Amino acid sequence: MRTRKRGLLPTVAFLIGQLLCAQTADQRELQLSWAEMAPLVHRREVALVMPSAVLIEGLALEVGPDAMLLDIRKTSDPRSYPKTETSIPRSAVSVVQLKRVRGNWRWLGMAIGGAAGAVAAWFVAEGVFHVSGEGLNPSRAPVVVATAGGLVAGAAAAGYFAGRGRDRQTTIIKVYAPTAAGGSSLPAR
Repeated sequence: MRTRKRGLLPTVAFLIGQLLCAQTADQRELQLSWAEMAPLVHRREVALVMPSAVLIEGLALEVGPDAMLLDIRKTSDPRSYPKTETSIPRSAVSVVQLKRVRGNWRWLGMAIGGAAGAVAAWFVAEGVFHVSGEGLNPSRAPVVVATAGGLVAGAAAAGYFAGRGRDRQTTIIKVYAPTAAGGSSLPAR
């Protein structure tokens, strides 16, 4: 019977991990004109790679016909693009990465992880208090309680972070310029 209990815990942990990590962040790709892209990114967190290969991230405050007003929060070159509100010209924007966090997977993952941690804690307590035949040994109680609390908290945190990966959605928007003939001119890859 003891070998079944010991073999069950890793199997349960593996299955829960596979369920939580099976599908990571959702990513999709769109090709839109500047006018079509503007309402999607307005007041959202975006990331851009500038023509000078500088990565900037921030909040798109306003998208006008000729430029995007961006509140830069992260930058790979603070001298060229400091953390402040900056107008990014339309000609410098060819690809926009839109990031969103949606869903409740992080909370579901935390609940599942906490439950799995509670099962693991029960197995630890069962092994310490009853396998040896000693019954309840008061000198071991604080160690087991701390270990059980650590297992529950650690498994809940792992479930939260696994679920957070599923809640993240990324949209890559390739911005094209409409041509005079009514067609489109896609950006170079």
